[in-house]
Amino acid sequence: MRTKAGYFKIGVFVLTLTGVLVAGILWLGASTLFQETVLLETYMDESVQGLAVGSPVMQRGVQIGTVKQITFVPREYEMPLDSVEAAPYEKFVMVIMAIDKAHFAGAVSEHDVRDILKQWIDNGLRLKLSPQGITGIYYMEADFVDPKRFPALSVPWTPKYHFVPSTTSLFRNISQSADSLFQSLSKVDFEKLAASLQKSFDSITTGIQDAQLVRVREEMIRLITQLQQASNYATTLLDPNAPNTGSANLPQFVNQLNVTLKRIDQFVSTQQPELERIVANLNQASANLRELTENAKKDPAQLFFSAPPKPTEIAP
Repeated sequence: MRTKAGYFKIGVFVLTLTGVLVAGILWLGASTLFQETVLLETYMDESVQGLAVGSPVMQRGVQIGTVKQITFVPREYEMPLDSVEAAPYEKFVMVIMAIDKAHFAGAVSEHDVRDILKQWIDNGLRLKLSPQGITGIYYMEADFVDPKRFPALSVPWTPKYHFVPSTTSLFRNISQSADSLFQSLSKVDFEKLAASLQKSFDSITTGIQDAQLVRVREEMIRLITQLQQASNYATTLLDPNAPNTGSANLPQFVNQLNVTLKRIDQFVSTQQPELERIVANLNQASANLRELTENAKKDPAQLFFSAPPKPTEIAP
């Protein structure tokens, strides 16, 4: 009798526990099972790896729905073979999502939902893939962007559900930017660029040197003119037939000559270091340009990026 009573208690406990579990599951899933949803669809021209049925649809960190189906556009919409109009969409991925209708505040009918979505889309509502950390798992994110930068996609078929345009994911944007950059780099003739830079620098160097030489030449001409005037004056003093000559004018002549000689000496002493400095700077700049052009030939990316990372040391 005791054995039968024990079995009975165990049976009652198992049945009670099962009932509690079923009630809990029904209570937790009631909001989902009886939740009214709105089906949206979008099309993406990129890989959706990491996105799965059941993945959340988020808007600014708040879950507003889940992904219901992932497929290719041609499987849902018939496209004429060899159609130029349909060709761009043959590889598009179609994502269908169920969104909580409560997200569309004030919407009673499907017409209301359509009007609200149209207003949101005009204001820049777009869907895109977003990663969940570094796990490789993705979710659908709804956000508002600049509608001029990200115009809505126009499709040649009538969507089955409410259509919301998509925009490329951050990873896709980075990948496209990198591809564009490297394609641009591959088209650059760095040897021609280096030759052009060298030619431009030579022209600048010549112009600087010419300008400096012109200034020096003008100063020299002025000093030579003064010496010529002093020489003419000395000739006048030594000419006995010349009027207004005499020893009284000799000190004046010597003083003028000394002043001129001092200016010549000062000019030579002050200009020499300046000329040496200019020539040294030009030589250094020329060497730097040569080094730049050589590096550009060997590693063009250094013109756009910083120095390459130091090699890592791998322990044996």
